Amino acid sequence: MAERQEVLLNPTLTLTFALHWSHRGRGPRTLTFRASERPELARFLLHAELDDDDLSVELTPDLVVELRKEGIIGDRDSLPENLEFNFDLPDDVAYSASSLQPYVNRINYDPVPSGRLVVNPQCYLQCGEHYPVAVAGRVPFAPIVRQDDEVLWVRDPGTEILAPYRISDWRSVAILRGLCGRDDESSSLMDLIRRLGDHDEDTLRRAHVLVPDDYVEARSKQWTMVCEDLRTTLRANDFVVIRGIFNPTQIHVMRRHYRTALELGHFSQRDDPAGKRIVAYNDPAARFLHHQQVALLNHIVPAPIKASYCYLAFYEPGAVLARHKDRPQCAWNLSVPLDASPETDRHDAWPIYVEVRGKAHEVRLELGDGILYPGTELFHWRDAQPAEHRTTVCFFHFVPEDFTGSLE
Repeated sequence: MAERQEVLLNPTLTLTFALHWSHRGRGPRTLTFRASERPELARFLLHAELDDDDLSVELTPDLVVELRKEGIIGDRDSLPENLEFNFDLPDDVAYSASSLQPYVNRINYDPVPSGRLVVNPQCYLQCGEHYPVAVAGRVPFAPIVRQDDEVLWVRDPGTEILAPYRISDWRSVAILRGLCGRDDESSSLMDLIRRLGDHDEDTLRRAHVLVPDDYVEARSKQWTMVCEDLRTTLRANDFVVIRGIFNPTQIHVMRRHYRTALELGHFSQRDDPAGKRIVAYNDPAARFLHHQQVALLNHIVPAPIKASYCYLAFYEPGAVLARHKDRPQCAWNLSVPLDASPETDRHDAWPIYVEVRGKAHEVRLELGDGILYPGTELFHWRDAQPAEHRTTVCFFHFVPEDFTGSLE
């Protein structure tokens, strides 16, 4: 008979809980703590997650109050409906009054492609939990992608920004799953593109899945020249406007997501005296976009930077942004409109103002454009938004790479 060996629990083990949920009125929330720090809460969470009747849990009145306040428990009417980030590759690309595809943003899309169309060589295939090798190092914040998603990751060789598009119709999913084990990734992708169910050529071209055969070289050269001009302008003016940061299809996906989130009550916290601005701090989908922009901005700013935090704002008619400067975590600000209703072109967009050496400069941005400026140094503001207009803006904040303070 084999001798029984004593087994001990590793004394260095610690159990850490990471909570992610949405609070009606405050948007996405996170909480991280060690089980030893809050044992009562840890036991409750284990019981709730495992649905274990043998795990005895008695909630104290104080804990119940705290859980209700944070939106972890509540009455049916007080809790938001579950919301997942819908990044399905859209089908409705034709421009119409109801389309979410930005019609005016053409910098990322050539409606009459020159030369032969091919699958973007910087388009990568994902089935399941493992990111493609070329993507894995670029997605530190990607909770938007689930382990069972079938995804086409598309990298822009000019801006270096990644865009994930989920393939959701059953015919395409079956094809995609069948291709995941193949070694020749490029031929697998071409096979997939030929057989995709409901997505026509125009959709795939707008998403940069199908591109001209000289796309990577031409796009890289284009943005190298753009960044050189932006660096020069930033040195001279202390701020710069970057046109077409995001692909229009990526903007479509974000507009769809945030409109649904507002309808379901995920965002309703207001942070201005007039109650005309709804905000969300470090929203997961915006956080993903945030970290995708670092590589591009490091080709423009004078010294290397890293992401700090992002702040999403839904502006209602009559909303204003008071004239102000920002705290140290906003050494560089990139302000990007992600949605507008009604949609406007550059000339009619709601302006932002920056003050440089005593002079106010008016800047108007189309969806997917951004204004980059040192938030701690320049006053910036917006006057009252026109009646019947709503605008969604994300403030992406950055700090020097050697910044040692809090990034929150």
